[in-house]
Amino acid sequence: MTKTIFVLGAGFSRVAGFPLQGEILSLVTDSLYVGGSDILSGPDFPTHEFRKQRRQLVAFLRKTFRTQDQRLEDIFTLLDQAIASHATFGGYSLTQLIEIRTSWIRAILFCLHKCSEQHLAKRSSVYVRFAAWLIKKRLEAGINGDPVSILSLNWDSLLEDCVFRVARNLRALRRIDIDYCVYTTPLDDNPDVCPHVPSPKQKATGIYNLKLLKLHGSATWLRCPNSGLVYTGLGMTTSATELYVTPRASPFMKAHPSGSAARSASFLEPYIITPTFTKVFDLPHIQTTWHNAFVELREAEEVVFVGYSLPDADYHLRALLIRAIRPKTRIRVILSRSDDPSNYSSHLERSTLPEGRYRRLFGDTVVFDYKGVESLIDDLVLL
Repeated sequence: MTKTIFVLGAGFSRVAGFPLQGEILSLVTDSLYVGGSDILSGPDFPTHEFRKQRRQLVAFLRKTFRTQDQRLEDIFTLLDQAIASHATFGGYSLTQLIEIRTSWIRAILFCLHKCSEQHLAKRSSVYVRFAAWLIKKRLEAGINGDPVSILSLNWDSLLEDCVFRVARNLRALRRIDIDYCVYTTPLDDNPDVCPHVPSPKQKATGIYNLKLLKLHGSATWLRCPNSGLVYTGLGMTTSATELYVTPRASPFMKAHPSGSAARSASFLEPYIITPTFTKVFDLPHIQTTWHNAFVELREAEEVVFVGYSLPDADYHLRALLIRAIRPKTRIRVILSRSDDPSNYSSHLERSTLPEGRYRRLFGDTVVFDYKGVESLIDDLVLL
């Protein structure tokens, strides 16, 4: 059986209203609407906290930078370097800078989860159809099959949410599950509340695992800084903003209280690789994810890049692709119509498009498709 790997970039979620990385800053600090809905109008606690975080972050930007034209990468690089050096700037203490960095992360995750909630509230979704196709392929392959894997560079939980929606509609919870290829612990021990099963236990208990490797961490991951455990609430019906954005005590620390542990070590932390120019991939779960991504790519007969522009700045991934993908592996690239070089007459404009970067990395055997994500999914469903 042939094996296909899908590599998802930010463009994959674009049709669902998710922001590209360059648009996240505006969404957090300026925009009020996600999917046509005012995200600041809700009375719930996460929304109340987001309003407070937003005021704090806007004040930070105004106080720290001379202009409003900033990039998320510059902000996180500045914060990360200052915190790592135990330095201060802008009149903020080290403790305040750590709090601001945490506020940035939680505000970003709040917006991403709101995007997912708004999209899944619609009657139809091309992503739900994609999730149904993935589940169908996985079930057809049998319990020991391995026909398809997904490597995602996105933090958002759009695909996970769609998979569990399909599984719930099929009454197949705990028959099909997301396999992050790392050990993730359910936030609740009750399987009726949290149907997710840790990856190593899935096949052993007769569950069809659907591999989804999150190379930059996930909006659905919460890490206990004391134990190193990574928790997830996959499949739970509780609001995602309540699960992943609202500060939550570590279940491990509740079960094993320690008087010597700092109070901050008793709370779970969002687990994402922030958009910084000094990315660090040293935590065990991320290292394991990247190792397993190498194995998946090495085994693939076909790799399909979806909505990913292959920027030069992603040198970690570029190195992984060069090392892992075999010369005879088929490579397809799905991009939007705006990425098609035939739309541009200027050599300078064409030189900045993704096609040139893909050809430099893989040669001229790459097959390009500029019809977009929806067209790809339509084609897959018809197969």
